[in-house]
Amino acid sequence: MSSPRRTRYNFELEFPERTGLPPRLIVILEAEEARPKPVPPKLRARLTKYGLTFEQYQEMLDKQKGLCAICRTASACAIDHCHQTDVVRGLLCTSCNSMLGHAKDDIKRLRAAIRYLARSKDA
Repeated sequence: MSSPRRTRYNFELEFPERTGLPPRLIVILEAEEARPKPVPPKLRARLTKYGLTFEQYQEMLDKQKGLCAICRTASACAIDHCHQTDVVRGLLCTSCNSMLGHAKDDIKRLRAAIRYLARSKDA
């Protein structure tokens, strides 16, 4: 007894965007979709610079839900790292990454900036 063949009707329900395509083209499209997408060259260079694999980067991005680790509003696109140890800390948006860079990762300077902002808010 042979297995039941998929009817055209079932195929159209499952893949409505592919209705009318030749079966050979459908097989090619499915193979293309299953193939892993290449890592863009700029991202590959940054990952190599910080010793990360794409899987580690993707895991960090998923853990942060694609958002900046500081402001949680913008999309995370910068790989933040300690300039003394080169240890990756997380993923930040461009603004937050620049803020830390301008403050030279100095906690005292950042606390002073917070006090300054708090004083000016009360005035």
